[in-house]
Amino acid sequence: MRIILFFFLLLITLTAGYAQQAAGGAVKGRIMDSTAGKQNLGEASVSVLRATDSSVAAFSITGKNGQFLIRDLAPGSYRLLVTF
Repeated sequence: MRIILFFFLLLITLTAGYAQQAAGGAVKGRIMDSTAGKQNLGEASVSVLRATDSSVAAFSITGKNGQFLIRDLAPGSYRLLVTF
């Protein structure tokens, strides 16, 4: 009985550790021009920069409605750079 309990606890521990490592953060939003009557800015570039050295961690282009989604970001501090 102890062997079964040991393997059960080992399985739970390994599964929980893997799930925490596989999870990544995400950033999503919509880019709008506030000076032009809140017009959506399609095809704007969105860069995710690491806060420590400003190197590019991820990059995306907004859709026609100005929306973007960037997935699989490692935990940490970032800055967004939007250019149009």
